[in-house]
Amino acid sequence: RKAFFISLVALAMIGWRALTRTKDAGKNALFIWSLIALLAVLGQRRFGYYFAVNAALLTGYLCEWALSTAGIRRLVPRTEGAAAVPAKAFKKRKKSGSGSRWKTLMQPRGTWLKVTAVAAIVFLLAFFPNIGRATSVARSTNIVMSTGWQTSLEWLKDNSPEPFGDPGYYYELYPSRDNFEYPETFYTVLSWWDYGYFIMQIGHRVPGANPSQGGAKQAGRFFTAQDEATAREMAVNLSTRYVMIDYPMSTGKFYAMVEWAGLNRSDYFDVYYQRTEQGTLSPITLYHESYYRSMAVRLYSFEGQAVVPEESIVISYEGRTAPGGVPYKEITSAQFFDTYEEAAAYLADQTGDNYIMVGPDPFKSPVLLEELQDYQLVYQTEGAHPVKVFELDYSD
Repeated sequence: RKAFFISLVALAMIGWRALTRTKDAGKNALFIWSLIALLAVLGQRRFGYYFAVNAALLTGYLCEWALSTAGIRRLVPRTEGAAAVPAKAFKKRKKSGSGSRWKTLMQPRGTWLKVTAVAAIVFLLAFFPNIGRATSVARSTNIVMSTGWQTSLEWLKDNSPEPFGDPGYYYELYPSRDNFEYPETFYTVLSWWDYGYFIMQIGHRVPGANPSQGGAKQAGRFFTAQDEATAREMAVNLSTRYVMIDYPMSTGKFYAMVEWAGLNRSDYFDVYYQRTEQGTLSPITLYHESYYRSMAVRLYSFEGQAVVPEESIVISYEGRTAPGGVPYKEITSAQFFDTYEEAAAYLADQTGDNYIMVGPDPFKSPVLLEELQDYQLVYQTEGAHPVKVFELDYSD
């Protein structure tokens, strides 16, 4: 992270030199390339992967400039023209080399002090903060893909039919899009777009959505769909045969699927505040009916099975404004019911819009859910948060 800010300083320096002082083609190219990469990062932070190269080069440039300004070049013997020195002359110089080295060591002490101080600062700012992270990355077996995804994709590759009929087709040079005809055996594997390249590289299968964000809207609509018929429409449009889902997709990444689907996250979950015994406000995240009815949750949390809730909760809330003009929702009452039917009947009798059925646990539904008919769990990895693979059968 520090290298990012250091690189911005170097980028400003190179830009200023390019505009006012020098006509160095190399530095100008670095400036334009880095500026374009930086604009891409400001547009979408995932482009930070590409800007990392620029950050490294710019940081190196700034470090070299700092050391040169401190006078490190005056402490290094010059070697210009050494290749053109005749052999006899080289022998004569070799005899007097010790004097040259002694002269170098006797440079003014101020230069040594400045170079040493700047080198220490460079080390502390550019190198030291990265040592721990670099060591951790070097010791890690896989810093990008979890073991669960690796295992599940290897299973998918070995246990699912070839979408193009021949395993070797994965390595073929494909024709252009206009001239390509998909065979009848073609299908896609649907997951969130974050995992699209994993599916391609390890599973050798075609993802329904990928990190170029192709298919992201359709995937978002599928995973947030409230009924199986709507989800089926999305799956058919993407030629989906398998769905892969993991723990983050039903929790931490769920908001992104809502946004890509063009929906409001407050329709699925929201933060409410409740009064404590001491009279202070305490925040709590509560999940709405639409969250539990979404395909992402029904597949991952409940594996497509029917769910009869053990308890259902209906709350009422009031919209308030905190000092500074920040709006929030304060819970004013909470009713607990043994059955979903009772909670739904109570909710139907309320006249205000500030009553809503909620659940505090994303893995314990307060909502009655029917069994999904099109999905069969065919594989899941071991561990507390497994990756799950479902096969679709919507032939009917």
